[in-house]
Amino acid sequence: MRIYPRSHADLYLWRSKTDQRAEGAFVTVGWIGGPYCPASHLEELLKAGDYQRVPAQSAGVAGQRRDLEDVGPLLRAVASDAGGKQYLAQRTLPLPTTIEPLPYKQFRKRLNELFCAAGVPKWNLGTHAYRRSGASAGVNNGADRALVQKHGRWACSKTFEKRYVKDSAASKRKLTATIITAPE
Repeated sequence: MRIYPRSHADLYLWRSKTDQRAEGAFVTVGWIGGPYCPASHLEELLKAGDYQRVPAQSAGVAGQRRDLEDVGPLLRAVASDAGGKQYLAQRTLPLPTTIEPLPYKQFRKRLNELFCAAGVPKWNLGTHAYRRSGASAGVNNGADRALVQKHGRWACSKTFEKRYVKDSAASKRKLTATIITAPE
């Protein structure tokens, strides 16, 4: 993970559903400011979870520095003390230790709890639904379809269009208005 304050964050995905050969890829999350800024919330997550920001290093070959340990997964289990301060659940283990990622079912349950706490009616959505809604929102708010497809790492535009992008009624009305008022 690389964070560029007030600009963006680059997250390295070691592997994913869209990366069948496990080649890895960087995904950029832009800094937009305000209460819905994903990059600023990422920064808050790192602070609240007591994440190690820089891996320990040792002198490598020819005096070069090399990383000794992985700083762990971004979504991982944390615990809270009596005062509500969060800390890494595995903090008491001796280093180096493997920091296990948060299991999918636990992440999904907690995400739905947070939506309920925010006043969103109870719904039981899987996390993949946010991928589809994010793609649709980007396209319907004017983002270039090819850029959304590239950013979401969809290799096939047919799958992207058929399964992930749902055009909004507003975008359909805008298209109709454009066609009707188009000069001949």
